[in-house]
Amino acid sequence: MLATIFCNNNVYLTDIAEATSFGAALSAKIAMNNNMQDITNNININYKLINAIKDLEYKEYKSEWLRRCK
Repeated sequence: MLATIFCNNNVYLTDIAEATSFGAALSAKIAMNNNMQDITNNININYKLINAIKDLEYKEYKSEWLRRCK
């Protein structure tokens, strides 16, 4: 869905199982260490480019989602 909505931007999946937790921990580690290069040298992340869904009716999806949020 994100790849379709933001069709002018690249959207990727990663192999990180808990990306939000990982990002929070990485941010804390960098804040404590102040040297991002030392930390990122030991991290390997695989990225997979996601293609937009051509037949997604985003406007209809958004309208229905907003209707249900009321």
